[in-house]
Order: sequence, then structure tokens, then C-alpha cells
Amino acid sequence: MKMEKIKVFLRLGKRPHPGYYDYINYPPKDIIYKYEKILTSSTQKVSLLHKLKVKLWVLSLKNRPPVIKIDPRGCDIIHSTNNLMNSGKTPWVMDVEHLEGIFGMDVSNVKRKGYFSKVNKTLSSKYCKKLMPHTIASKLSLVSGGLGHLKSKMEVIYPGKKSIPNFEKQSNKVPIILWVGRRFWEKGGNTVLQVFDKLDGKIEFKLIMRGPVPEKLKKKYEGKKNIEFSDTEEYVSSNWRELYKKADIFLYPTNLESLGNAFFDAMNYKVPIVAGDIFSAPEIVKDCVNGFIVNHPFKWHDKNFQPLYPAGRYFDKLRDFYDEKYVSELAEKVVILLKDSSLRRKMGEAGYNEISEGKFSIKERNKKLEKIYGEATNLK
Repeated sequence: MKMEKIKVFLRLGKRPHPGYYDYINYPPKDIIYKYEKILTSSTQKVSLLHKLKVKLWVLSLKNRPPVIKIDPRGCDIIHSTNNLMNSGKTPWVMDVEHLEGIFGMDVSNVKRKGYFSKVNKTLSSKYCKKLMPHTIASKLSLVSGGLGHLKSKMEVIYPGKKSIPNFEKQSNKVPIILWVGRRFWEKGGNTVLQVFDKLDGKIEFKLIMRGPVPEKLKKKYEGKKNIEFSDTEEYVSSNWRELYKKADIFLYPTNLESLGNAFFDAMNYKVPIVAGDIFSAPEIVKDCVNGFIVNHPFKWHDKNFQPLYPAGRYFDKLRDFYDEKYVSELAEKVVILLKDSSLRRKMGEAGYNEISEGKFSIKERNKKLEKIYGEATNLK
């Protein structure tokens, strides 16, 4: 007997995180996704009315949790993203990046009795079937942040990425180190330049910085032939894929991260990674397997993955962040990879295998999602 397909309303928002597009493009076999019209490019414009609605919504989160009644659009179940909780009576599940997200991006709201009570009531509802943290670190942030009594509802669902088929890594006479980031300070751009200073003139390499770099810093490196700044206006749509293809090492000492989509892009193009142990990075970059992980001395979170700083304060401190030991250890790991092409290939393949058939594969993610949807609706 042929089983009826489950209809899932994907509550994505107008401009969802790039990671969520893989839900749409590669759905589980017996699942039909429905969703509102979304913007598929960062260059597409939104209406003034939409901008106003977003601004008012962000302001409202200071006083109320991100809870609304979501219209299921005739579907069997709602799959919510962007930390939006459903107060309606349709079965629903939700992706979770970290605790802070469901408390209006301000962890101090956890201590506000009324705010916490509303979040707790919504998540404790019989209609909330599953909380799906992206990583183990995400799950622990919920458990240690006051929601441990909901642990039975939590199941880690790693993001699934479609593997890039049939491509050849470019062979470079001079190894290429790549950094890619939309936000220079948050994504560790300054630390990358500090590592450059450590290695410049001591070993042969080329560094490519893909993203916005402050003009003052660019001028500092004028005349250097082994560094290239690439921060064109068409950041998303231009040549970042080609850069990953030819890169030998992905140096990504990101500071303010809960997941790190760039990690998956590097793995998908068989590039070994050197990074700090921010939040879930050690779950994605397995030390000495698909890259190297170094202890980050200035994390935004504590050992229980709770924020250590009020919103915005950590970002401000990043402009003055420098740690000699951290930079030296990152540089040491980069040198190991610069000197050993066979190790680079081995680590690159290990990362790619996790995307193509491992825990970050579409197949693994879809298998878990289909099971969750079926159990939540009693249709499987």
C-alpha cells in the first residue's frame, strides 16, 4: 500500500539563511514542502513595508518572545526556522541555533520571569513536537540555559549539504590560503592578517581574503605580492566557488559563530580547515581529521555555551583582540599543511566524505527529518 506523503509548511521568512535552501531543493522522499515566496538572492530588494515590519518585529522582541500563531497553509505539520515559535494548535517542530535565538537574541531575557514563562509554555505545549538543535553545542545551550526539562523533545539535526560532484582540485605551485567572510571582525579577518604577519617571508604561500577588509588595513599590505583582497559588491554571486576550488587551506578563526556555513563550503571543495574552538566548530572540524582546531582564548560563550557578554559588547571588544599564543598556534597548524600536500589531500577528502555520505549529508538529514515528521503527525 502506497503511503500518503506528509505536507510540511516550511516557515522560512522572506530572506532565509542560505543553509535552509537545501530543505527546498533536496526534500525528503515522502515529504511535500510548502512555503511562502522567498528572496533567492541578497541583491533582490524588499518593499519598504516589509522593512518596516521587520524593524517593528525586532523592536518587539525586547519585550516579548518570538511567538506567533503560524498558519499551516493546509499542511499536516509546521517546520519553523529563524527561532519563530508557534502558539497555534497545529503540530510543529523548530530548528534551533542556540538558546539566545529563542530569547530575542538577548540571553538576559532568560532571567525575566514573564518572558521565560511564555517561552517555556510555548515549547512545553503538546503541539510542539520536536526542538531540532543544529549541533550538540546548540542542544547543550538549551539544556544548561533553563530548558533541560524539555530534553526529551530535543534531537540534534546537523545541516545537510548537497555534495559538489565531479570536480578536480586545482594544483598550485604556491599553496593558497583562503579566508571568506561577510563580516571582517566577527569572522576573524583581523586574526588571519595577524597569522599572515607571522608567516610572511618565512614560507612560500599566497593569502586570498574574500570579503570586506577595512581600507586602513588594505593600505598596510600594499605592495605585498602574496596577499590578495577580493571584496567586490557582488559578494554572493561572484567567484567564491572558484576560490574554494583552488584553495589549499581554509583559515577561518571565526569569533562570533554558532554554526559556520563557510566550514561546510570548504569541506565540500575538499579544503582542510584551521579554526578556533568556537561553539560547535569542533563538531564540524574534527581535529587532525579534516583540519586543525586551536583553543580560542576569547570566546563569546562559557563552557556551557551560554553568552558571556551582553549583546554587542563582545563585537566591540573584537577590534582590540590579539593573543600571541593563539596566533602562533594557528600559524603552526597552517605551516604543517603548507609543507605537506598529501596531508592536505587526506584532510580535504575526509571533510568531503562527511558532506557526501556522512553526518552532514542530505541523505542523513532527510532520514532523520522524515522520521520526525512521521512521528509528529502519526502518518508514518
